[in-house]
Amino acid sequence: MRAFTRRNVIAITVGVLLTSAPLLAFDFWLGHLVNQQGLEEAETSAQRAISLAETRVASVIDALDALAKRGVASCQAGDVEAMRKATFDTIPVKEIALVGPDGQPLCTDLGLSFGQRRILSSEPLPGAKRYALDVVRLANGERAVRIRRAIGDGVNSLSALVPAMLFLPQVSGRGGPFSAYARIVTHGGSVIATTGTQPTGPPASIFSAKNNSQRFGFGVDVGITRSRAMALHVGIERFGMLATGGIVLALISFIVLVPG
Repeated sequence: MRAFTRRNVIAITVGVLLTSAPLLAFDFWLGHLVNQQGLEEAETSAQRAISLAETRVASVIDALDALAKRGVASCQAGDVEAMRKATFDTIPVKEIALVGPDGQPLCTDLGLSFGQRRILSSEPLPGAKRYALDVVRLANGERAVRIRRAIGDGVNSLSALVPAMLFLPQVSGRGGPFSAYARIVTHGGSVIATTGTQPTGPPASIFSAKNNSQRFGFGVDVGITRSRAMALHVGIERFGMLATGGIVLALISFIVLVPG
């Protein structure tokens, strides 16, 4: 036992020092990488959500303006056909309708109504004169955004319906499914859509970002947990484990081979 101690005590000390330095450096580097990319992903997702919402609304406004310019203002066959074509040509729109003063559809691009809409909130749309934005719940329970354009001096309006979830990113910045928490609200603060579970815990364990639309007043919150950000670097963590194993094996070999 005395011989073993004399032969290995210096080797163990040197080995521990040699092992600790690269492991600490690797852990520090990985932590910095996770922090940087987690925050970047949150900020990028918030920016993309705002850009997506603005693009959706702009395309709807173009479609409704074109219909209004053509004089579409009734449920007659010609007007319904024009609504149908506008729905087909405008990708995010699922329905175009003529809406009465009570907020319920008089007719749609299919010539009929799909049941009552429960209006959850209604407010003027910033940056778009003559327009209003409604958050509605459809008869099937789904939430949607309805953008309405007043027609002349009448009480009716043209409206376009867009599923609420289309206002949030469906794909992450890395190309996979978007699985973080995100919420988008109107200028007045009404919730349009939410995806994921709002993360809880110490601030250091959550990467969050906010963004606002200068054009239409939308606000977006994004939250990504540190564990999810770490999961994106699982390959690097495995490399680190392999490197650690290699260093440990080298240390054992060093201890065995050092002469007494």
